[in-house]
Amino acid sequence: MTSKAIVLITGANRGIGFGVARKLVREHPNYHVIIGSRDATQGREAVSTLLAEEASSSPSISSVELDVTSDISISAAAQSIEASYGRLDVLINNAGIALDVKEKGKISMREMLQRTYDVNVFGASVVTDTFIPLLEKSDNPRIVFVSSSLGSLTFWRISPARQR
Repeated sequence: MTSKAIVLITGANRGIGFGVARKLVREHPNYHVIIGSRDATQGREAVSTLLAEEASSSPSISSVELDVTSDISISAAAQSIEASYGRLDVLINNAGIALDVKEKGKISMREMLQRTYDVNVFGASVVTDTFIPLLEKSDNPRIVFVSSSLGSLTFWRISPARQR
C-alpha cells in the first residue's frame, strides 16, 4: 500500500483525461495516477508517454483496463485497484463520447442518444457506484465529473458557428 493519494481518471489515455493525468503527474508528486482506458494497450502507451516525458521526476503512474459501458470491466478495475492500493482517494469521471452530428444519417437519433447516454450518464453513474466502497476507505475522498458543452442534449441543434 502507498501513502500517496490514489487517483483514477476514466478515459485518460487521450484527450482531456490524458491532459489531466499529465498535469497531476507533473504538479502532484504525492499522487499515484491511474490511467483508466477501455483499451489496455492504449492505457499502457499513455503511461509510457508520461513516464518518458517526466522521466527525471520518476512519476507514480499506472493503468487499468476500464470500459465504462461494461459492468464486468468496471468491477474488474475496482477489484484490481483494491488489491493493489486498498482504497481510492480521487475518482475523476472523464470518459465520454460526443458522436459526430454527421453520423445522424448513419444511425438513428435514438441509437446516437443511447450510445451517448450509455457512456456519459450510465457509465459515470455505474463507475461511481462501484468505486464508492473504495472511496469510503479514504480519509479525504473526492469525486469529479468532467463535462463540456458537448454534454448538452441540444448541442447538435446549435448552428456550427456557435459550436466552436
